[in-house]
Amino acid sequence: MGDSKSETDSDEDISTGNVARLVLRPAGHTGKAKRGHLCFDASFESGNLGRINHINEYEFDLFIRSDSCNPRFRFWFNFTVDNVRNDQRVLFNIVNFSKSQTLFRDGLTPLVKSTSRPEWVRVLPSQVFYRRSPEHDNGYVLSMAFAFDREEDVYQFALSFPYTYSRLQSYLDILEEKRFSFFKREILTLTLHKRNLDMITITNPRNLEQEDVKQKTVFIIARLHPGESPTSFVAQGIIDFLLSENPIAKELREYIVFKIIPMANPDGVYLGNYRCSLIGADLNRKWQCISEWAHPEIHAIKSIIAELDRGKTASLEFVLDLHAHPGLYGTFIYGNSYSDFLRLERHLLFPKLLSKIAPDYVGSNCCFNKDSAKAGTARRYLSGFLKEHVNVYTLNCSLYGYPADYDGLEIIPYTQESYSLLGRNLAQTFHKYYRLTNHIPPPPKERPLRPKGWLKPRSLSRTKKTTRQDYAPLESETENSGTPSESESSYDDFANFNIKKVGGRNRLDVEFNASDSIHKDAGSGNLCTIYAQDSDEPVVLKKGAFISPGSSPSFRNRRLIKETGDKLRNDLVIDVKAARRKRRSKTAFATFPIQKPTSLSSRGILLKAPIVCSSSESEDIASDHSQASSPETRSGRKILSVVDFSSLARCK
Repeated sequence: MGDSKSETDSDEDISTGNVARLVLRPAGHTGKAKRGHLCFDASFESGNLGRINHINEYEFDLFIRSDSCNPRFRFWFNFTVDNVRNDQRVLFNIVNFSKSQTLFRDGLTPLVKSTSRPEWVRVLPSQVFYRRSPEHDNGYVLSMAFAFDREEDVYQFALSFPYTYSRLQSYLDILEEKRFSFFKREILTLTLHKRNLDMITITNPRNLEQEDVKQKTVFIIARLHPGESPTSFVAQGIIDFLLSENPIAKELREYIVFKIIPMANPDGVYLGNYRCSLIGADLNRKWQCISEWAHPEIHAIKSIIAELDRGKTASLEFVLDLHAHPGLYGTFIYGNSYSDFLRLERHLLFPKLLSKIAPDYVGSNCCFNKDSAKAGTARRYLSGFLKEHVNVYTLNCSLYGYPADYDGLEIIPYTQESYSLLGRNLAQTFHKYYRLTNHIPPPPKERPLRPKGWLKPRSLSRTKKTTRQDYAPLESETENSGTPSESESSYDDFANFNIKKVGGRNRLDVEFNASDSIHKDAGSGNLCTIYAQDSDEPVVLKKGAFISPGSSPSFRNRRLIKETGDKLRNDLVIDVKAARRKRRSKTAFATFPIQKPTSLSSRGILLKAPIVCSSSESEDIASDHSQASSPETRSGRKILSVVDFSSLARCK
């Protein structure tokens, strides 16, 4: 090791903590440090660099400080370098990683930024080498060649995007100042270093006031391992989306209660640890033996989860533990396995939905097991501690990136924005899940501006009663036909109807929604006549039209309907009561083969049925068509409804 002295000539042993403004001078140099004598610093929040060996003017061995009170974990690093010389080239060797099977061998590189370029970027893969080094007991070493280009800049290097405890507090303070009615912040407990363990609740405030209804609740935990900083960006992405004016976010707030722990290990984050808390405890291995004094963070989290699981006002549905993985690509889920097939099937639904929404999801990395070695994790412990309907997952996102395609030949590195987008995708997956399970009702169907083939049904009001002569007069009666009087009425309203043209030019499909009153009172008077709009004659139909009660026509479920072409001049007579006798359904579906090719979609259709529209309504509809200027047209037949595919007229 070269002669290393701090700028203040301190004799403090820096091997037990982070370096603090350490200037490395060449051997034999005395006096004030010159430009090019690098100054290393990690004495800031979330910083980590324990020791530096000055090999020569160009090469430096860097030692990561181990986690507080636990020498097993050394992986997170975050430090600054300044007092550089323009165009100075150096080689940094990070020599004491506790993990060897990482993505450094597959393209993961450190992040760097400077004061004049504040955006984090990755060091080029061509400048980073991950190798076994004989000079370091044949251990794995990450070597990074770097060229400083601006003397006035301070350069910062980190394993991943830092997200500090102070940044979280500032973010939550800003949200509190906005005074959202559906946002609530509370402190569950204080850590050993007296830092806040915050919990965020996002939902419609009405959901928290209803004591007689159990509200569906989703519980999300982030940053149990302080070195896995991407999970903080994922948690912030979830919060930002749920607080937005997006329609999906509004529906989630209306029906679901979200409780989020954005930073479950504040002490470890502040100190720059990789996995442990202040006293060296890996909090995601202590769920089986929680100590209120040693592990106040997970003790408070477990207490609130148990309260939600057993409470009378909440129905806990999900517990999602967010982590970042150093050895695998993409986003994936670790779940549990169950002997109960139905429970396992329900447990697999959420990962399946996430795979359809998140483009970075890698299903081959997922795992569902009962590994005894992971018995102390939140996923394994809570799955047995909570009720059977609660789904507990560990969601992992890579520290590096995700495959651009199925071949995995190209890797897209994650950014802060893409981690936040993952949080948004998680929220949308919850919405999809609760929509499929019918907890969130589907949106009302809107009328399209130009429906392709369908006229959507509408509820028809009670109208004037009429007789058979009003809609099916014989030829001898057409001269004296007129508006019916109420004294002649004998039938109730005909129900809604839809028309669908699906068979091209030679087939017409019509669906009739028959009401109960028709079934009980109409008898054999359920007649329907079909006309082309610009013709006084009905559409000529072939023999052999089919009718099917309750569904579309099929080869297994259809029967020939009666056609009286001579008596009613080729009008089609549909006996809805007879069609429904076999199956008690409210609909009857008929397919009519047309004898002559007729472009019904362009010419329009007149469908004549008992009391579909009142007299005044039929006049209003008919007056809009040049071919139907009077309700007393079509050889004296009363036009009770006009359905025109070209102008999209609808019965009211």
